[in-house]
Amino acid sequence: MGSVYALDDFYLAITLLITIAYQLSFFTVAWLKKFDKLTDFAGGTNFVVLAIITLSFAAGSPASSPSTPYYSSSNSSGNGDEMVDNDGEDSGVSGDEVTKRAVQYFYDSEYGPPNARRVIASIFIMLWGARLSGFLLFRILKTGKDDRFDDKRDKFFPFLGFWVFQMLWVWTVSLPVTILNSPAVGNASQPNFGQGRDIAGVILFILGFVVESVGDAQKYRFKMVGRGKTDKGAVCDTGVWSWSRHPNYFGEILLQFSIFMICVTPAAAGTVSQRAHDALYASILGPFFLTLLLLFVSGLPLNERPAAKKRYDQGNNYEGYMEWVHRTSILIPLPPQIYQYAPIWLRRTLLMEWPIYVFDPAKHSDKAKDGGAGAAEEGRAGGDDGESARLASAGAGTSGAKQAPSTSTTQPSEIDGAPAYTKDTSTAPDAKQQPPELLDSKSAAVPSRKPVSELPGDGNDRGELPGSEAAAEVGAPVDQPPVEMGGGSAGAAPAESNSGGAGRGAELHF
Repeated sequence: MGSVYALDDFYLAITLLITIAYQLSFFTVAWLKKFDKLTDFAGGTNFVVLAIITLSFAAGSPASSPSTPYYSSSNSSGNGDEMVDNDGEDSGVSGDEVTKRAVQYFYDSEYGPPNARRVIASIFIMLWGARLSGFLLFRILKTGKDDRFDDKRDKFFPFLGFWVFQMLWVWTVSLPVTILNSPAVGNASQPNFGQGRDIAGVILFILGFVVESVGDAQKYRFKMVGRGKTDKGAVCDTGVWSWSRHPNYFGEILLQFSIFMICVTPAAAGTVSQRAHDALYASILGPFFLTLLLLFVSGLPLNERPAAKKRYDQGNNYEGYMEWVHRTSILIPLPPQIYQYAPIWLRRTLLMEWPIYVFDPAKHSDKAKDGGAGAAEEGRAGGDDGESARLASAGAGTSGAKQAPSTSTTQPSEIDGAPAYTKDTSTAPDAKQQPPELLDSKSAAVPSRKPVSELPGDGNDRGELPGSEAAAEVGAPVDQPPVEMGGGSAGAAPAESNSGGAGRGAELHF
């Protein structure tokens, strides 16, 4: 069995040229017509085109192997079907024997059917590309506009830059299947399909494909015909979205690594040359590239913090959204009953709740930025004694004066470095209800408050004050109930955020 040679032994050049030509043709239409609807369709279908071409280049069949006779349905002797050697000579073998030998070669030989692994891997990536491109095309036709290009649509080079990156994305992620179908691998003996890696790859692909497909369908239904259509503040927290804040990303990553597992089997079995062995293992660059793209470029960074910021600034059910964030894993599907009690160090490491995704209102909110300038000026005018002056003025009124109650706001706090949010439901007491000694401005003395750093601590690394003694030291009531900040409290949800939208890995953002 052999493969067609095209520019190089690994089909790297020919697939790159095809990808460039394919993407530039769609870019030309998009630029001239200012048309957004085919962008993601061009990306997804490009995978299908490359898989079909490289698989068709893997010419031949088990019956056309140099060492195996092939079957001819006609011959000059008119004696019926016979086996014919590769040089055209009549082998004198009957048709029944042809069938037996073909079946024996295809299933029972030491190296099995050479095309099975290629066909399955190619079909898998074609299924993924076709489903993804079809779904994204359907969605953009319904929404009518792609907001990613609002700042690029009329600028040639920024717009072209997106398409160039899409070329790189398609070509790189296709590498495992491209190299498997190449002459360097296809012309060598291969182990039977059905090795452990093959079986694991098939199972993981099915799992990833189902999770991604179901996640996309559930989110689309939620936004178009479910609660999301009537209630813009609703959070999609049902189905697979109750176990992961980005189940579609998880499924996409999983199925790409599953395709790599199938493709690398000949190298793991040691039946290919050293060059082919190294090239197959190097093709892991494809799934890694996709993973890095989703984790650090066009996936989570553009969905997590921006979505939380938007809800916070617009007052759009931010608290309900953060409760969902607190109990739901960012990527790896986990039962919420388990995840919400996971320690913060585990979230910040294996569960990938990294600081780059965290929304902190004090740092990232437009509200904080707008109000920060005035607050800063007021703070500078008051100097270091601003807090003492405020307390003194609160107690220096007349007996009939009232102090306006403070409003309830969401305040950031810190749990082992993880921002959390609790409701400050306290209100300032009326001045007329305060003890007489506090209402007498001549006799009232504002107690001095020591800095926390000077107060006795319990030796922990967060500078917490031990028990009621610490509370008495800062002037707080000894019997004041502590604020619970445990991992299981919905009010203490860490500020990890997620779009909850139907963002896709194929949607590249710059």
